[in-house]
Amino acid sequence: DVVVGAQLEAEHAIHLRRARRQHQDRDGCRCRIAPQDLTLFEMNPDFAAHLRATLPGVIVHTAPAQEIGRLGGRDFDAVVSGLPLLSMPEALREEIYAAAFDALKPGGFVVQFTYGPRPPLSPEICSRLGLSVAAGPRIWRNLPPARVYIYARAEDGMRRYAN
Repeated sequence: DVVVGAQLEAEHAIHLRRARRQHQDRDGCRCRIAPQDLTLFEMNPDFAAHLRATLPGVIVHTAPAQEIGRLGGRDFDAVVSGLPLLSMPEALREEIYAAAFDALKPGGFVVQFTYGPRPPLSPEICSRLGLSVAAGPRIWRNLPPARVYIYARAEDGMRRYAN
């Protein structure tokens, strides 16, 4: 299943649970995640309504990302986030990531897209939450340049995420 969550205006996070089968959408696209396996978190009520209207079968919560455990469950394989964490206070970043990892299965991970010059979580937050991080390459052709970080529980290791 996939979950999308938003914090403030256009911010959103996508939380993924591996689909067990492929699904063909109405445009003939072969997707790995069926609509019923996608759950979205979006704080903007207008955008949440738009998502419900354009993504039939997808569960959409009008709530912040840190509500994933209460509203979305606790058995996700992965979380994909585009939240602009670097513009948020560190306490909120930690709250969001603590909630995300509480909702993940053992071995679960968070994929974080960011446009900042540094990782969105400080080493102190990673230490408190028991997380390891692997940085992907900087995508210079994206404007602004982007980078993907993968966070996992330290005890799960990062070998499968290495470039």
